[in-house]
Amino acid sequence: ALAVACKKGGVFDEIIGESADDRTAAQVQGYVFRPATVPATDDRVRNLKLPAGFTVVKFAENLGKPRMLHVSGTNVYVTDREAGTVTLLRDTNGDGKSDEKKVVANLKQVHGLAERDGKLYLVTVREVYTATKNADGSLGAPQLIVANLPDGGQHPNRTLAFGPDGLLYITVGSTCNACVEPNPENATIVTVNADGSNRRIFAKGLRNTIGFGWHPQTGELWGLDHGIDWLGDEEQKEELNLMRQGAHYGWPHIYADGKYNPQPPPPGDTTYAEFRAKTTLPTLLYQAHSAPLGMVFY
Repeated sequence: ALAVACKKGGVFDEIIGESADDRTAAQVQGYVFRPATVPATDDRVRNLKLPAGFTVVKFAENLGKPRMLHVSGTNVYVTDREAGTVTLLRDTNGDGKSDEKKVVANLKQVHGLAERDGKLYLVTVREVYTATKNADGSLGAPQLIVANLPDGGQHPNRTLAFGPDGLLYITVGSTCNACVEPNPENATIVTVNADGSNRRIFAKGLRNTIGFGWHPQTGELWGLDHGIDWLGDEEQKEELNLMRQGAHYGWPHIYADGKYNPQPPPPGDTTYAEFRAKTTLPTLLYQAHSAPLGMVFY
């Protein structure tokens, strides 16, 4: 049986059967909203909401569709996955605004950036490259160190960062909204050595973790996971997870604070309750469909 309570935009309460013999049905009404693109005028920048004590200024504009940033001293690197570019931004006169812009790398669908030992690490959908940083911030020719990450599908935006253990952590999103992946490396975070060797799965059951980082005192890894779509306007809420080696975070069968996703059910004769017992639940939930892209400890 399935009990539902509805409001405009979707279902917010549900009871899911525990086995294949206890079948369920559900209907969810959803909406897709795409806001208009408008110029980043000074007035609009001033109207951005910030925590107390913070200010915001426009550092650079007319960058296409910038995605990920890496700040290295006075150099700021920004990727545009759609254009396949890495652009160097510099503030040469110290006024807090970029006055120099130069494309320093061209890689199809380049997204995440990291730095170690004078090299910039760049990740595309299926590859990881390194490029030597020159004194002026430009980059040498990219060198391939990982060649066979899983296909991207619905979530091709890889990110990467070096952990306190010296390993390179790479996010690998799911190929779908909610499905059983044929490739065990999809919907995971994997680690490799700095030279790209010894790839292993660190954590799994992560639909699409893009922003992640380590607490500067505890050394604990935290990450932000994008929730399942088409469960309603207020479902699934986004997750802040404390990442542990070998842990499973529930996707695609368990979401939020332990709720059951109607489709797909757990594999074989595993019940939802049994799968939930093996799931590491999030530390914090917040606004559904807000799609966090980055985090940094302050």
